[in-house]
Amino acid sequence: MFSTILLQTDSGSLMSMLPFVAMIGVLYFFMIRPQMNKQKKKNHFNQK
Repeated sequence: MFSTILLQTDSGSLMSMLPFVAMIGVLYFFMIRPQMNKQKKKNHFNQK
């Protein structure tokens, strides 16, 4: 699946990939990144 997406480089296929890239970005900034910061603070607190 990914090989067919990567082989299609016209602007239509790039625009169709944009929603997926946006969803990954939203998931990163609203779920993964805060969880990493919370874990970092927890580890820092436990070391004191």
